[in-house]
Amino acid sequence: MQRIPSVLLVLIISALTSYGQVMIDNFDSTTPDSSWVHWLSVENPTVLTLTFNPTDKVEGTGSMNTFASLAALHQWGTFAQFGYTLPDSVAPWDWSLSDSLSIWLKVTQAPTHPEYMVFRIHIADRPDTSDPKEEWVYENVTILDNVTPGWVNLRVPLIDRVSTGTEIPDSTGFIMPPTGWSFTKNNQKFDRNKIIGWSIALVTSGWDPSNPLPADSIRVQFDQFERFGLRAVPFVVFNGRVFPPPVAPTSPWAWGQSSAIVEQGAGPVPNSNAIKWTQGNEWANGWTGWGVDVDPAFNLAGGWGKDSLKFKMKAQAGVGEMRAQFESGPVSARDGKRGYVFTPIADSTWHSYSFALRDFVDKDGAVNFDSSAVNAFGIMAEGTGIAGKIVYITELWTGNPDIDVIPPDAPTGLAASGASFVNLVTWNDVPNEPGVRYNVYFSDKPWTGTDDLAVEDLPPYNLPSSLATHLLRAPVTDQNVSLYYGVVAKDAAGNISTPTILSTPTTTMAKGVPTISMTPPSSFVADGNLSEWSGIAPFDLSVVSGTAHAVPNFPITDDADLHVKAYLAVDASNLYVAFDVDDDIVAADTAASATDYEQDCPDLFIGMYDWRGKHHNGYRRGVTPDYHLRFSKHRIRIDNDGGATVMLSTNPNYAWEEKILTSGYTVEAKIPFTELAAALVGKNDAVFVPVEGKRIPIDFSINDRDGNTTRSGIMCYSTLNNDDSYKDMFYWTYTWLGTKAVVGVEQTDHLPLSYSLSQNYPNPFN
Repeated sequence: MQRIPSVLLVLIISALTSYGQVMIDNFDSTTPDSSWVHWLSVENPTVLTLTFNPTDKVEGTGSMNTFASLAALHQWGTFAQFGYTLPDSVAPWDWSLSDSLSIWLKVTQAPTHPEYMVFRIHIADRPDTSDPKEEWVYENVTILDNVTPGWVNLRVPLIDRVSTGTEIPDSTGFIMPPTGWSFTKNNQKFDRNKIIGWSIALVTSGWDPSNPLPADSIRVQFDQFERFGLRAVPFVVFNGRVFPPPVAPTSPWAWGQSSAIVEQGAGPVPNSNAIKWTQGNEWANGWTGWGVDVDPAFNLAGGWGKDSLKFKMKAQAGVGEMRAQFESGPVSARDGKRGYVFTPIADSTWHSYSFALRDFVDKDGAVNFDSSAVNAFGIMAEGTGIAGKIVYITELWTGNPDIDVIPPDAPTGLAASGASFVNLVTWNDVPNEPGVRYNVYFSDKPWTGTDDLAVEDLPPYNLPSSLATHLLRAPVTDQNVSLYYGVVAKDAAGNISTPTILSTPTTTMAKGVPTISMTPPSSFVADGNLSEWSGIAPFDLSVVSGTAHAVPNFPITDDADLHVKAYLAVDASNLYVAFDVDDDIVAADTAASATDYEQDCPDLFIGMYDWRGKHHNGYRRGVTPDYHLRFSKHRIRIDNDGGATVMLSTNPNYAWEEKILTSGYTVEAKIPFTELAAALVGKNDAVFVPVEGKRIPIDFSINDRDGNTTRSGIMCYSTLNNDDSYKDMFYWTYTWLGTKAVVGVEQTDHLPLSYSLSQNYPNPFN
């Protein structure tokens, strides 16, 4: 056998002092019991004997004597092996942050034929308890050759070698055994965070099969088996598709009136996504930003001195200085912050950025940063935020991560059933896919792919279980719908399976809901008297009747606390809006303020276009413009751009009036489509043309101050909206113009969409 000198053999007289040492086994047990070594494996007549040596040691109370007498049974190897395997009930070890192993050994009786004796370390991983174990092997061909003059420290790189199934183990790292060795496998990845066991093997191999050797033997002592060093583990914030774990599924969040969403297809290459950050300026000081929580906290210590933060960014002209920042410490305090200030190239073109982590410095007086426990990351405007400015960010990570691009298997067992305005869709979970999530699609026609324009998506996305619940909607009256359902699986890296689709439709009665009247209120006058609206059916918003709900931590007690009737109508040129609000305590500041949402006032979210197909992220402009309108005491504010645009502040077509005989207030507005389209300067929004049957994205949020200094209650219409609709059209529901479900045809039994009542699963942007 060819001899390869080991560059990893290091003779050390003093104790090992490498940073990040973690003991695997100190061999300090007085007997080779289950607390010392879990199992032995030999091939008869091979013999392996383990004894405790209390005097000759490197550390602790002793070392382990090993005597192996190995028969020459197989040309490919006869072994004597011992090791430890975790019980199934114990969580796997996480070795992901260690970059090396260290073991001390002392050969006291060398083998007779050292050229055929090799030393191996096996590491076993198992991603899931239902998986078979998978072993990775390191081999050193010289360490056992001679009686050593004392203890020798062998350091082993804890890296995985690429395998095609033919390479044999060597001393450069760990590798899966060749296919011919017939070892079990699972995902064929070195899962450093799922280690379930280790073993040490003494092996004779490689001799000439025509001239078998007699048995050989060796005596060797072992002590202080540990892992050490800090491996630079890449931290992926956004991989170009999604926020993968450990980024929290509730990400991203925003502050300072910014909004942040994941916009599908907005990345620099086809089929890639990007974080869309729309800047705000809530306090008129330019400080605003977005970020993500990290749970569990991520250990960046190994990479802090050697890695860089890398990302791609596209910023609009006028975007100024920014700060990228890592944070650590309790959520309530975040007493550790390290940031890097930079000025982006603001030319609406993609550019790549790279900043060394060691160049990040303490910020905002928070000096207790712990790089081993990063629990938040964000990007902010360094006092330069301009409301409405847009920045795109993608491929955001440290180091050089290996991005998973293999899609999961398609779900099986898909079924759908319906009753009482609801359809239930079920399927089987995809096995062996940690972190897998599911998205449901449907159409009123047979379909084959989710990119079909006739296919609808069903919120909420990223369902953690194999069940989706749909509430079916129809304009005004209850009507049958027939829908073809399908489901896809998505892994933690954002890879999507092929869809599983039902070939037969599910037919169920859909619930009739209020719509936008095609007949405007007669003799409209914005005076707070809503008598002219009597012939128009309102959207009745009540937590008591269940037509609306309160946002968690912003309670609405009952209809006396807050109850709203919202009226919507159109004519050829105008949108008409009215609110009849019952509110036991009315509190509205008369001063102009960007914090109108802290007062008693309703918000309307509306898309001025015929919406068919899938939901989209964020707010769109142009031919499909989305609007967030806030009706406060003296003005209508368009909140899309951080609340900078005000309409009708002194216009006779707008009124916000407190009631006299009862507690509450009324709102009336007549908004020309031309003025609405022109309100957001430079956005080139199309002027809406009302046609019966158009399906309109819509939602309501009603802010309730209740005499406090800030709002204390929020009531929402869409089941997905928990004070989220200001960020993203995804959270809205929909209605129609008039009584038809389709433009230009008579009403049929086939309606184009259903709406989910499922619990809102965090991180819908994925």
